[in-house]
Amino acid sequence: MQKIAEYIRTKQMKEMGLSSRQIQKLLEQGQLLKLKQGLYRNADMFLQDQSFLDVCYAMPYGVITGFSALAYYGLTTHIPQDVSIAIPRARKVSKMIYPPVSVIRQDISKFKRNIVKVKRGKYSFNIYDMEKVVCDTIKNRNKMGTDTMKESLREYLKRKDNNMLKLYETARRCHVFDKLDEILTVMR
Repeated sequence: MQKIAEYIRTKQMKEMGLSSRQIQKLLEQGQLLKLKQGLYRNADMFLQDQSFLDVCYAMPYGVITGFSALAYYGLTTHIPQDVSIAIPRARKVSKMIYPPVSVIRQDISKFKRNIVKVKRGKYSFNIYDMEKVVCDTIKNRNKMGTDTMKESLREYLKRKDNNMLKLYETARRCHVFDKLDEILTVMR
């Protein structure tokens, strides 16, 4: 049997001569992981931030956000139960089987800003920059919790690579400038 690529589609395995039964056997033996209908990953593949790579390989138009992005940047002690990914509102999305995913739909004008591409080997994923993540936490404080908002801002301020000018510019674009200013005044 040929070596299975790191990411592989059902069609490719069929072209390699694998039957549906053989594919199922590889799944049962733990050699393959099913990410979504028609897309698999070689179970031996493991890179840093593997779950982000899996989700963004399956949804290349998505951007890591929310608790997942906070955890990535070390801005929270909260351990996410799933990968939070933002997608354009009009975009269709197929259901992920693995890893668990929460999808956040955004208007395309808000979606395209502050995206950073992170490389891991020959793969990459998109994630919002720290400033956008902090501003989103302020904007969504009722959903994410005020403790999470305060913690993310406190941790951001401790970082040597924080950029207050960029944070204020992003807050203005995200319509949370006044709230950010109010919170920072109280924290001083």
